[in-house]
Amino acid sequence: MKKNEKLTHTQRTYHFEGDKASLNTIAKKVLGVDIDQIGEIFK
Repeated sequence: MKKNEKLTHTQRTYHFEGDKASLNTIAKKVLGVDIDQIGEIFK
């Protein structure tokens, strides 16, 4: 960046609790993936 320029970055963390079906609905809408796909990444 050039002198006197600035950049703002906003980051948010959300925590959801619920049954698998409800969480899967959120995952599909927000992330575009099935909750089982997310689980496979962290194995």
